[in-house]
This record gives sequence, structure tokens and C-alpha cells, in this order.
Amino acid sequence: MERIAVSGRVAHAYLFYGPPGSGKREAARRLAALLLDRPLAEAATDVRWVEADGPLIGIDDVRAWIEWVHRAPLAGARRVVVVEQAERLTREAQNALLKVLEEPPATAHFVLLTARPGRLLPTVRSRLYPVPFSAADAGARLLSALAEGGLSVAGEGRDRSAGAGERAAAGAASGEGWDDVLHFLCHLPATPGRRLQAYAVLVRKAGADPAAVLGRLLVAYRDVLVLATGGEASLVLASARPCLERLAARLGPAGAARVVVRLMEALAAVREHRSPAWAEALVMELEGV
Repeated sequence: MERIAVSGRVAHAYLFYGPPGSGKREAARRLAALLLDRPLAEAATDVRWVEADGPLIGIDDVRAWIEWVHRAPLAGARRVVVVEQAERLTREAQNALLKVLEEPPATAHFVLLTARPGRLLPTVRSRLYPVPFSAADAGARLLSALAEGGLSVAGEGRDRSAGAGERAAAGAASGEGWDDVLHFLCHLPATPGRRLQAYAVLVRKAGADPAAVLGRLLVAYRDVLVLATGGEASLVLASARPCLERLAARLGPAGAARVVVRLMEALAAVREHRSPAWAEALVMELEGV
């Protein structure tokens, strides 16, 4: 199993936190699908989705999850536990959960959802990779954007895409233009001004077609997001994996997801003949490795 280090830890456990209606639940579904490398409908045996029946989630419930995640997966390489309203975990339940978070089985992943992260013990929060959500945050659209836009959600096929540009890019990942885009991505200039100049060169080489450049960047960051979330979906740009892994480790799931969504927005703006400033602003904000 591929393991993605985040701030010195393996990202086996995530905390999605933010107000009701900010997209945490749908994002958790998409993350689970990526981790399991298949749609959730086909992976029911390896997903446990926990919704509180009462005001509290007790230690007996947590012990049952722990026993379950220690068993071998039945359909794939992982098992995933998603806990809604995680703030309802009792102190005893959180302490029991802490033990498995400290030494998780290699096949186990946890996703905790809450609108009240302050109700979780600091020791528990410290073992979770935090992904903030807000009603207006692009991060809240995270993996649902992958599914609805078709950027290769696990098990749904690599050829579906957010548009014809991405389909062409995915189908010609070794063709003309890719070397320049990957060199730009893997050797990103240090200053925003130089980044913008390098991007302008890419657009000129692409026949003054910014959509072609953005489509290739979108495919690349789709791979970064797959790696950042520990997914096993096939990479379109497998030959660039070392660079993409470094980007994944730097950005983490939330950062990679935000870039994917921003690229989708920039690509839509370019196709609708709106201002290219969308793309230019995004390029200046990119983080290098």
C-alpha cells in the first residue's frame, strides 16, 4: 500500500470539520471511493459508515470498529471507517480510538466529520489530518468535483473527464506539450512574476491555447490528488510520479483538492471566453517542490 507522509505522519486518519451544509459528507464519500479504488456501492464490505443513533457514541461502538479494521479487507486493499458527528464520541470512546490512531493497521483509514472540532480531545485531533470546510470554501467541493467532473474517480474509468481538453490530455500524456508542462510543474519558478512568464511561454508553445495548458495541468493535479489521498487509481502521468509525490506531500489532500477545483474554474472561464486573469492568478499562487 502506498503511504503518504503528512507533516511526519502517515495520513491514515482525517478530520473534516466545518459547519453543516459545507460538503463534508459528500467529500468523505469521494475520499473513501479513492482510498478503496472503487465506487462505494461496490465496496460495501470494506466501508463502515457510522451515524450516531443517540446523543453519544460510546466505547463499545469504537471497540467494534477497531476489531473490524484489524480484519483483512474483503474486496480490496483497505478498510475505511467514516464517523459522522464525531463530537458525540465520549471521552472514553475517544481514548479507545486514540490507541488505533497511534498505531493503525496498514490497511485502515479513518475519516471523522464534525462541526465542533473543539469537542474532540487534543490528543485525538493531533493524530488526524485536518481538512477545513466552509459553506463557500472550494475545498468543500473537493472530491465531488472529481466525480461529477469525471476526473477519474476510482473505478469509474480514466477516460471520463471534465471536458474534451482533459480527454485529449489523458489520451496523449506522452505527446507533444507534456514535457514542457511537466518541467514547469516540477521546476516551478520561485517568484510569481517568473511563474507567470513561464506560463505565458507554455501558452505560446501550445498555439496560444491556454485551455490546452490548463487541461494538462488539471490532469497532473488530478494525479497529485490521488497520491495525496492515498488512492490507488491509475496515474495518467506515471512517468512523473516522483515529482507528483513531492507535490502531494507538500499540498496534502485539502491543498491538492483546492488546486483541482481552481483549475476547473479557470478552464471553464477560458472556454467561456472570460478574462484569462483566472488562470494567471492561479498560476501565481501555485506552490513548487
